[in-house]
Parts: sequence; structure tokens; C-alpha cells
Amino acid sequence: MIKNALTAAQEDYVEVLFRHGKNGLRVTDLADYLGCRLPTVSRTVATLVDLDICLKKDRGSIFLTQTGKKLGEQIAHRHDDIVFFLNKVLGVNDTQANDDACRIEHGLSALSAQRLHAFLESYESLPQRIRDQLRHDIELGANDNSFSSINSQEVRGWRS
Repeated sequence: MIKNALTAAQEDYVEVLFRHGKNGLRVTDLADYLGCRLPTVSRTVATLVDLDICLKKDRGSIFLTQTGKKLGEQIAHRHDDIVFFLNKVLGVNDTQANDDACRIEHGLSALSAQRLHAFLESYESLPQRIRDQLRHDIELGANDNSFSSINSQEVRGWRS
């Protein structure tokens, strides 16, 4: 597959192309989604083309290659699993869960992503009353203010 790991920014490009680029995206579309300047997008796309993750066709449309589609699916799945875990299991609101997932997703190893997915599948198979009790217990435990002094960093990315 890919010899070197992609940067977090490159993963974001692949995810945007996977989620929004079924019919291709232009550099300006990517810049709009990602909140980046056109030269930055052009350089990053050129790198992704060199890595055989995407290709640029006539008229400037950018598409994922088969390798890129597979990678994009994995990146999107990892993000969605983290959002689900934070939102449905831990009770974090939608916006916060999405923002936090953006921070977490790029540092999560393949093993941890696989284990999280397996956990979520097991969690989903639990009876609803048990899931409700777990969430209730988690929310009660969250009221102890142990982490009230931690300042979170502002998310700067295509989802914020």
C-alpha cells in the first residue's frame, strides 16, 4: 500500500475526496472544504498524485485512485467510529464529538481503531437497557470535575 504514513492534513484531503468527491473535486472545492489556500492545496494534491492516492484529470477534476478510495473509506470509518463512541457511548454532544474526533483520529493506530470498532459492534449488540445504564453511569462519573482545569485547543480544520 502506502510506504510512508500520510500526514494528518493529507488524510483530511483523502477524507474530503472520499466523502464529497464521487464526481471529482476541483482545487478550489478542496480549498473551500479544507479552509486552505489554493497553492497549499495544489502542492498537497501533487504529493497525493505522486503517492498514487489521487489523480488529476483534464479540466482539473481530482479523483481518488482505487488505493485512495480504500484509504478514504478507512479514514472516514475511523472518524465515524470515534464520533459514535464519543456521542452514543460517552454522551458527548454532536458538535463536540465531531470536533474531538478530528483531534483524535489522526493519532489513533490501526490496532486501536480495529479494537474500537470491535468494541462498538459488541456495544451495539447489548440490550438497550444495559447501554442506557452504562451511559447513565458514565455521565454521573463525569460530574466530578477532575478535568475542569484542562484547556482544549481550538480545532482548525475542514470540519470546524
